[in-house]
Amino acid sequence: MEMLTPDIHGKGFGRLWEGLGTKKLQIISTKDIGYFGALALSAPEEYNGKAISIAGDELTFEEASKIFKDTTGDDIPLAPCIVGKGLKWAVGDLGPMFQWLETDGFGVDLTAVRKQYPGIQNFQAWLQQSSAWRKK
Repeated sequence: MEMLTPDIHGKGFGRLWEGLGTKKLQIISTKDIGYFGALALSAPEEYNGKAISIAGDELTFEEASKIFKDTTGDDIPLAPCIVGKGLKWAVGDLGPMFQWLETDGFGVDLTAVRKQYPGIQNFQAWLQQSSAWRKK
């Protein structure tokens, strides 16, 4: 979720997300990544050598835009179209990553993640509680 910033990098991320169309993107806050990291460190016998999939929300760009507007009063910041397209094809693994997101995606079971950590933030909670974005 912290990839969505008002600078050119965050605006580029927004534009790339928009490019997914009706495909939902699974996102997570760094705060919640930290929770699962601490969990793994506190129980190494349970998590050693294991990979777990985590996400706090799953939204289309249109859904995220509505939540963002309702929560902050602003539109999601977007780079000019050409920047998003240029990033997708020019920046290392970014293009293939977004192509993979368009076709496959992460496939995280959000219900199972919420069962394991009920306090995980969805996009709106992140905007209200942890992000630098504030309602004007």
